[in-house]
Amino acid sequence: MGYVRWGYAWVFPNRDTVVAGTGGLIPKNKNLIQSFHSFMNDFFPKYKPEKIMGHPIPFGNFIKNPCYKNILLVGDAGGITNPASGEGIFSSQKSGQLAAISIIKNITSGTPLCETYKGLLENFIYKDFSRDLKIRNIAYSVNSKLLTKLIFNLLHKKLEKVVHT
Repeated sequence: MGYVRWGYAWVFPNRDTVVAGTGGLIPKNKNLIQSFHSFMNDFFPKYKPEKIMGHPIPFGNFIKNPCYKNILLVGDAGGITNPASGEGIFSSQKSGQLAAISIIKNITSGTPLCETYKGLLENFIYKDFSRDLKIRNIAYSVNSKLLTKLIFNLLHKKLEKVVHT
């Protein structure tokens, strides 16, 4: 946090490479690529990105009514991505599971498909998303590079201890 307004930067180490990036709400960020370069220069000044790519993520704009007739939207199609972290794999899989449960209930007992799906989403996903949206609004409004560096340094020291233990 601190490099992107209403978003964050990340680093995912892989076996042979590192995936780094920035992401945030587009209306709050004029230039995510510039934010990315600033992040990279501060934390990894010796490395120059080989390839820069991007893709929009439904980041907190989950659809309250993700169904139409017999069509149920799951995962990214329904905007089912955590509004604080942008993480979507778990919630995509969970929404698929909830859609399957809704379909089975509809077939076996005639339970209304959309109402069942929306109720399950509310209980198992949207309740947490509503809370996480509030957390995001508080956390991202701080937007402090100094705080980010402090947290990074603290986490780095803890990670070193874990790795060397």
